[in-house]
Amino acid sequence: MLEEKGATATQEAISEEEVAEFLRKPCSLPNNLVITLCYFADKDDAERCGQAVRFHLEIFGRVMDLSQLEQVFISFNYPETLASIDRGVGATQVIIPTADDVATGIAMAPTVKRGDVWKSVIALNASYARSLSYEPEDPSVETQQQLQALRALTIHTIAHECGHVHDHAMQMKHMGADTFLQKWAPVERYLKEPAMACWSEFMAEYLSAQYGNAETLKGYEDGFCDRLKNAWPAITESIRHYRMHGNVERVLSEVSIQIRHVIVYAGYLFGYLAKTDVSLADAAPKAATEINAHSEFASLIMELREGLMKLLDVYPKFADLNVFNPLSDVVRELYNRAGFTFRENPDGSLHLDIPHRPDTMPTLAEQLAFRTGNL
Repeated sequence: MLEEKGATATQEAISEEEVAEFLRKPCSLPNNLVITLCYFADKDDAERCGQAVRFHLEIFGRVMDLSQLEQVFISFNYPETLASIDRGVGATQVIIPTADDVATGIAMAPTVKRGDVWKSVIALNASYARSLSYEPEDPSVETQQQLQALRALTIHTIAHECGHVHDHAMQMKHMGADTFLQKWAPVERYLKEPAMACWSEFMAEYLSAQYGNAETLKGYEDGFCDRLKNAWPAITESIRHYRMHGNVERVLSEVSIQIRHVIVYAGYLFGYLAKTDVSLADAAPKAATEINAHSEFASLIMELREGLMKLLDVYPKFADLNVFNPLSDVVRELYNRAGFTFRENPDGSLHLDIPHRPDTMPTLAEQLAFRTGNL
């Protein structure tokens, strides 16, 4: 889950009777769930935070399948804790949180392999999670409002990560664990991974949107618009620079991250809208305008949304990873419009064509910067 810069949130209250009835439902949260509290200065403070998080997990475990949740980490050194998680699939699989000018990662729900079984863990930034148990000494209205906004954001964040846990459990149930041990060809990796990441955020948000609000939507809309607005200039600049440095891996990496950003943030936004059943134009007019302003991506983004909704119609009965092929086709076309054409060599390796276009030819200023070592 991503905290959009500047976002705040509040949740609507529900009656005590509704709470009591809800808590009578069976809970899928494992009884032996381990909550690991990292870098807390005070033991009592840590235990209060852990109890508060567990309470909310027990709530979400009544509406989502959290049976495969193995452990929860709540850490004041969130990046270090994420990097230390043993995923059971090799030491190179280090997890790094998002941290750029659009969003800062505050929680994640990676999958981990334990023997022949896939599980999930959740990692939370304690600076946010602690808001659920923190009582400020300052009783001012402003402080209380800020705390309530932070709590609302944290509650929705936890719900979103629980959505990832639920979605992973459903995929394991219907497709089987062996599905996720398959080796991908290089072309598949560039097409299917971002497509599946888009679906993952779509479904996690679809499951958690009821715990969000107008500020949640605003954060997703702003984040998506920023990613979309930045993507095309960054893509064409990367290709112009490639004409000079000739490093295929570098340009592929740079363009891939831009395409991934656009479709993943579309997943967040479209997942929220799918659950609330509000049109894009009415609920997120800024996003609708931004999509129409970018002819390079506009039709494909709407095609992506249609593909996500079709997957939702058959969810969770996914037979295999081919169910994501329509989303992968959108990703392939995004690469094509950026000027990339993927081909698979006879030995299975990746061949990349980047035909020359006027907008991807280096400017005189860029050529001078490159020759003087300033690019």
